[in-house]
Amino acid sequence: ELHMIASDAAAAAPMAVPGLISGELHFRADRETSGAILPAQLSAWLCSTAPGVSGDEERCQAKLEAIGALKARFSAARSARLAKILQEKEAGPLLCQLWLQGVTNASQTAEAELKEASRRLDARLVGLVLRCGALMEAELRSATGRLVYEAELCAIDRRHQAMVQRLGLFALHLSHETRGEVGLVRLPATHPQHQRCRKAATENAKRGFFAGLHYGGVEVQDVYKIENKVLLRDFTWATNSVASDSAGPGPPPPHRPPTRKATVTKEEEGEKGGFKTKT
Repeated sequence: ELHMIASDAAAAAPMAVPGLISGELHFRADRETSGAILPAQLSAWLCSTAPGVSGDEERCQAKLEAIGALKARFSAARSARLAKILQEKEAGPLLCQLWLQGVTNASQTAEAELKEASRRLDARLVGLVLRCGALMEAELRSATGRLVYEAELCAIDRRHQAMVQRLGLFALHLSHETRGEVGLVRLPATHPQHQRCRKAATENAKRGFFAGLHYGGVEVQDVYKIENKVLLRDFTWATNSVASDSAGPGPPPPHRPPTRKATVTKEEEGEKGGFKTKT
């Protein structure tokens, strides 16, 4: 038993153990190696007469047991830690595979959603393009019809203006030839006679007269009034003479301005034909 204690003390020589003297530690450490140097009785006497050997051995044994238990706990903790590390190392590829599978599934889901959204957007775009094309065609037809309608209005207005010009020239020629006795006057739209003529033309048309025709009614654009001063004077004189027959002879007829009568007669035929006018 002492030999075993000495061996344990020799193994723990670098460590300082409380309650033991350094010389005793050196002696106990060298006892096993130098057993053949001292006699066995001397060695036993030295071991038996060492002060406080039994108490020190017990304390040393307790310390050694505590150190062994601490080493055991450290060894168990190290083993558990190593087992955990090895377990995590073995579970690492599985975790990586699971994470990679999740990422792959998420990527595939996102790609499918992106394709579906792209398909919906393409369908929406095609619908908008078709609708825009149909709208442009409708606008083109409307614009073409509008141009045709405006062209017809322009043609009607040109014909109307041409007719107004011709009637204006005719009125000018008539006034010039009759020295202002006969005139053709264009009435404005606010003139009462213009309004009466328009009302008579639009209201006197029979119901259903324009059925089946291209035209749907009558529109009065211009109203012209012929002013004949000669006839007006004659009519006034005649009415006055009829009204005053019972009272006596009436006044003489109004003076008429001389009118020009032109007759053309052909002279004798020759190299140069001539004409003469009689008034």
